[in-house]
Amino acid sequence: VVKFVVDSTAIMHFRHPYELGGLYFSLNIFLPLLWLTVVLALDLAEGYLSEDTVGRLTNLAKVLGISLITLLGAFLALMNKEYRHTFFSTESAPQMTKRIFLEGNDLERYTLFQKTRTYWKSFEDKVAAWVKESWATWEEEKPDWFTDQWKLIVPEEMKPTKKTG
Repeated sequence: VVKFVVDSTAIMHFRHPYELGGLYFSLNIFLPLLWLTVVLALDLAEGYLSEDTVGRLTNLAKVLGISLITLLGAFLALMNKEYRHTFFSTESAPQMTKRIFLEGNDLERYTLFQKTRTYWKSFEDKVAAWVKESWATWEEEKPDWFTDQWKLIVPEEMKPTKKTG
């Protein structure tokens, strides 16, 4: 039922770009209009609907299409310009997570552990090496993000082993 509702509506809150990327997400907004057009054409061809009914539904589809395009245009125009490109990007959340880790600094990388592990599973060895190599520096410099709460979400196997004296 949920998949049907998501695939059959243009409700933006039901369509999440994390797995698909922004471009596919944006194109999916128009799927309901495409399906409505296809269903109307098939019903007319099969004789299920009268031409008058199809005419009314076609007009409704046009109004919905124009409204959708107008509202999406307003949404894009009013949003922060720095995020606009994400609606046309093919980068998914796992790809973005990897890019931020590989290109970012510690301040950007530390947020990795706030994301699902499946996003960074493919480069987990690099994450573990980064944590083990940097832990002592963080203990000494105490960056703002290096909190007890953050330490709890770091997997135990990635933390450096404590030397017993």
